[in-house]
Amino acid sequence: MTQFDTIFSVRREKSENESEAVSARQAEQQREISQIVATLAAQKSAWLVDHSRDEIVRGWAGYR
Repeated sequence: MTQFDTIFSVRREKSENESEAVSARQAEQQREISQIVATLAAQKSAWLVDHSRDEIVRGWAGYR
């Protein structure tokens, strides 16, 4: 019986360690995704500012 207990105990520990590794990996992936989303949002905002400025300049140029 003790051999079985030892085997299952080792399996349980291995499973817990794997779960911790997966959780850590998921947390790292979530940080990376958040960083990518923030970068894309900043790029979009910069593009919108530039695009709006260009449209305003074109509009004023049409009135001259």
